Amino acid sequence: MENASYGLTICAERNAVFQMVAAGEDQIAAILIAGPTEEFLVPCGACRQVIAEFASPETPVYMCDVGGNSRRSTMGELLPYRFSLNS
Repeated sequence: MENASYGLTICAERNAVFQMVAAGEDQIAAILIAGPTEEFLVPCGACRQVIAEFASPETPVYMCDVGGNSRRSTMGELLPYRFSLNS
């Protein structure tokens, strides 16, 4: 949900993770981020942290552009020094 005050927004990635958890799941197998832009969409820092709590460093992240092109990364590449309960 978008809001003029960015601190009050909920990105699609976090919303998807929260819906997953509400449905009783606790592991992310892969992430696909797509939207109507010419650039590859990447998750923001807050989304990276939330995703990392339910994914392994090897979890693939596919970032797509409006033309259907994609770039593959991993959560470990996007957030190499993630915060955890053990931090």
